[in-house]
Amino acid sequence: MDKFSRRELLVGGSRLGLLAGATLAVPGFLTACGGQSSTSSTGGKLAELQAKKSVRIGVANENPYGFVNSNGEVKGFIVETLAAVLAPLGITTLDPVVVPFDALIPGAASGRFDLIAGGTYIRPERCQAVSFTNPVYRSGGAFLKRAGEDVPVHSLLDVAANPSVRIGTQTGTSQVAEIEDAKIPSGQVVKFGADNESVAALKAGRVDVIYYPSLQAATLVSTNQGAIERVTPYTQIMKDGKPVFNYGALAARLDDTDIIDALNNGLKTIREDGTLKKIFATYGLTEDEIPEASVTAADLCK
Repeated sequence: MDKFSRRELLVGGSRLGLLAGATLAVPGFLTACGGQSSTSSTGGKLAELQAKKSVRIGVANENPYGFVNSNGEVKGFIVETLAAVLAPLGITTLDPVVVPFDALIPGAASGRFDLIAGGTYIRPERCQAVSFTNPVYRSGGAFLKRAGEDVPVHSLLDVAANPSVRIGTQTGTSQVAEIEDAKIPSGQVVKFGADNESVAALKAGRVDVIYYPSLQAATLVSTNQGAIERVTPYTQIMKDGKPVFNYGALAARLDDTDIIDALNNGLKTIREDGTLKKIFATYGLTEDEIPEASVTAADLCK
């Protein structure tokens, strides 16, 4: 696969192709005031979008990142994060262009759309094709358990140390290798062909916890409300004394650094005022998915 292949984490979503007319209009915000006209004269991307009050966004139609629902509304925690950042700038309409995941970066680079609002990890090779904002989210692993029940494990190492605990995960995923790396005996591990099979086994008591990427886990919780929940706190896999995460962000054409700078400023604001946390909670995400403020795109692009 080429360097723009799917990220390691995949949360299912149907393919819709190019959708015309599906928009997200953000109520309650007015056009940015003051120097909009003089800014437009500079010809930068930010000024262009402020003049139009709208932006074309590339999404891969994947829940919970960015997708168009059955009512033609564009949704997703990344989309809503972007809307919250752009609204104070006077950009209040988001027009989605739905493409396969591996067409997101080429689409932004070629100008097919203005911004990527899908679940795109920052990778050094991708930084050669598009400009990334600082991370919007981070993704590690997560345990799910039956709602209302206590479990004595909060990490893979806890499972390895407790022979009475049975853990489930999905065949063919990186989680299988991570379980093996944690030296969890095979007798404690149950593998399933699909995530819904894992959830069914968890509900039936065949396993005590199931192990998935954190964003996929959040989606499973939202689609099985009241039946399962995340194990908190959860300790991520450690490497060199630090937890291992993947970091996802918004992205634009390489030349559009003015919009990237504006987005970074906005992301900082909504992180500090609690808006980002509220948006994440709407999609079942927790503070564990909010990246450290010290991690930047510049660091991850090296």
